This record gives sequence, C-alpha cells and structure tokens, in this order.
Amino acid sequence: TNFTEVEMEGHRLTAVKLVDESGDSDTIEAERFIDSTQDADLAVEAGAPYFIGSEDIGLDRKMAVTLMIHLDHVDWEKIDQAADDGVFGGGEVYSNVGWGFSQLHYDYEPVNPDTRLRGLNIVREKDGSVIINALQVFGIDGLDPAERERAIEIGIDETEPIVEFLREHFPGFENAEIVQYPTELYVRETRHIEAEYQLPLSDVWENKDHWDSIGFGSYPVDVQATSANDYGYVYGRPVQYAIPFRSLVPLEVDGLLVASKASGYSSLAAASSRVIPTGMTAGQAAGVAAAISIENDISFRDLTENEDLIKDMQTILIEQGDAKLYPFDIDYPYEGEWFYPAARTLLNYGLILGGYDNVFPVEKPISELSFANLLSNGVQRVGSPEAEALIENLEDLRELITTDTELKRDQAAEMILALHGLDVTSDPWQQAQEAGFVEDTIVERITENRALNGAEGYYLAGNILQSVEN
Repeated sequence: TNFTEVEMEGHRLTAVKLVDESGDSDTIEAERFIDSTQDADLAVEAGAPYFIGSEDIGLDRKMAVTLMIHLDHVDWEKIDQAADDGVFGGGEVYSNVGWGFSQLHYDYEPVNPDTRLRGLNIVREKDGSVIINALQVFGIDGLDPAERERAIEIGIDETEPIVEFLREHFPGFENAEIVQYPTELYVRETRHIEAEYQLPLSDVWENKDHWDSIGFGSYPVDVQATSANDYGYVYGRPVQYAIPFRSLVPLEVDGLLVASKASGYSSLAAASSRVIPTGMTAGQAAGVAAAISIENDISFRDLTENEDLIKDMQTILIEQGDAKLYPFDIDYPYEGEWFYPAARTLLNYGLILGGYDNVFPVEKPISELSFANLLSNGVQRVGSPEAEALIENLEDLRELITTDTELKRDQAAEMILALHGLDVTSDPWQQAQEAGFVEDTIVERITENRALNGAEGYYLAGNILQSVEN
C-alpha cells in the first residue's frame, strides 16, 4: 500500500489517501499519525521541513548505498580462522556474525569505478547461507526510484567479480555460490527531518541523557564512505546516549511523529542513530506517545513540554518490558578539559573525529595545513551570514601556509587575521587579541611564539567558529 496525498487542516495532518496493489484507493482519517518510512515520505508531503544528506553542515554528500551479497557453501570455521590469522587485516568472528577484513578496501579492484568493496560485515543465517554487507555504490540518489534500480543493476554486475575474488583469495569462500540477488537496495541516508530537538553529534559523544528520553542509542558514529575518494569516518564510539522524544516531533506539522532513521538527528548524529535497533525504540515510543496524546487531548508539540505526561510515557515503556530506559550519568572523553567546549563546536561540524577509541590528537603538534583546514572548512560549514562573509578571504588564508609543518602561535594569529580580511600591522598575536579574536584563556597558556598542540589549535579555531555561527 502506498499513500498518494495528504489532507491538512491548517498545520494539522488529518487524513491520507492510500492506494493498494490493485489500484483501489481509500482515504484514512486519524487523530494521530506515525511516519516510519525510510525517507519520511509522509512528513515531507505534509510540509515538514527537512534537509538531505550532510546539507546541515554545508556539504553535498550522502553515504554510499549497498547491495547485499547472499552466498551459500561458505565454510564458517575457515572464516573464523582467517580472522585470527590476520587475512585482509583480520577481524572478529562469532557463531553467526563477523566483521573486519578492512584491507579489502585496498586489495579488491572494482570493475565499476563507482563501486568499492569495504571490510566485510557477515551474518550467517539458520540455513547456513551468509549475507554480506560490504559492496558500496556511489553517486546514487536514494529518493529516485530509477536511481535505486540503477544501483541494484550496478551491484549485481559487481557481485560476480567480488565472489570470484573471494573464492581465490579468502579462506572459507572457495566453494561459495550466489544464492540470489536482493530486490531492494540498502539506502543509508536521504532525508533528515527538522524536529523540536535536533540531536547533535556532541550529545552522542558526551553519552548525554535527556529528561524526555524514550530509549538509547549506542552504535559507533560510522559515516560510511560518500564517494570513491574517501573511506568513511568514525567520529566516535559512545557508551550510550538518550533519544529525546522531542526528536520525533517534526517542526511545522501537527498530529505527526517521525520514528525512523529520518527522525530529528543531525546528519553526523544519524551516523549512529540511523541503525535499526534505534528505529525500533523510536517506533515503540511513538505508539505509546500517540495513545497518551489522544487520551489526554494534547498535541505532540505540547506533549514535549509536559513533564508529567512524559514520565507516564516512560513508565509505560518500562512496564511493557521491552524498552531499556533509566536515568544515567556516564563520563565522556575530555570532559571538563579547558579546550573541550571549542572541540565540541569542531566536532558538531564534522571537523575533528575520535575514531573507535574516542581520541583527539590534542597533545600532538598541529600542522599549518590542519589549522588552516579547520578555519576554512569551518566557515564554509557554519552557513551563517557572518561566516559567509569570511569565505572570500580564504585564498588569503591559504597563502600563509608555507609548509605542512608545525603551526606556531604567531602564524596562527596571522591566519585568523587573514580570515577576517585584516593585514598584519604589528605583532600578529597582539593584534589578534586587540581585535577580539584571541581571549584570555589561551593567552595565558601561550606566552611565546612556539609550536601549538592540537588542544591549542582546536581552542583557537573553535572559538572563531563560535563567534560566527550565530
């Protein structure tokens, strides 16, 4: 069944028209609606604001799509041994799941240049067959049915060479045969709905709880490759973080919740919260919230401000026995460090990453190029009028990069002045202080023209972005 149009009373969604496989249509009225489509189709049709891919940080990119590979006659014990032996970089293999083998990124040469084989994520089914999530297809618009079909065709054409390569080079796949080709594409990212609370990446990094939590996320912040020119990014690995109910309530549309990977998450936070267990959590909470909303004659938007009813919703979720839900307070990396507020800003714009170990190179020297990239990429991602005004100065900033060597204090000041269209007239560090670009915390730490470490570079760059982001 598909829906073809919506009916609205002002900003409130009141009905949807559905068409079944035979072409018969019907109009369904309801007091509340829940959109759990992959791409927030209903919410968008009703007028909810959204962005696509990484548009929220000024980038035209979306994660790769994937066609799964379904194989039979695979020797699981050999794959387990291959993981221990370090084949293709090794991995972790358990009774029915395995992952790793990241060297495949480089060792398999794709037939189609718009594809790539990354490290294998493998699941062993009850019938002994295996399903592999590893074939990336780039440049596909997941909202376009024709594009999705094209990606499936590309994936089918690439699957046979991949299997031939695995048969020849990967122990356990010597006798592998293709069982079937999927009829549906795995699309990781399309729309992100704008919600009452847009979950930022910093909440994920900080293992943050929320008063209106409806469940937890905990998956690594795994941004899959967005083109054949990158290998993806892991921004961090949280212990757990709360999914706020407010993130399910779209802006500008009443009577509707969005409970899917398209819910109110930033594009970077969605790299973690896009996974199916989080979507299941959101879906169950949306059902409970809809019942509470109807029983108490309160809109979803007003519900986001009603602490008593939110507590009732949380109690019901716990009593149902499925939801993991309790208050928590978990430490996070660099909590309380003098430079962390600036690093948080850089993190939310995707300018720094911590990997699976949650480590920033804060004690290592920062290079001229790295600092220049933080400033130039940062102002292009902020998107405010103040930041836009600085973009015309980026060429002057980049001309100050002499070599990719360690950045010194005065050169950092020169770059900051150049970014703001200012010529150095005297001591650049003193001039930057007088112009308000450098403040007391960092001045007290850097008393001479020496090489800066990562923490100091982050602090300087992060504060510049904070000053222009609003």
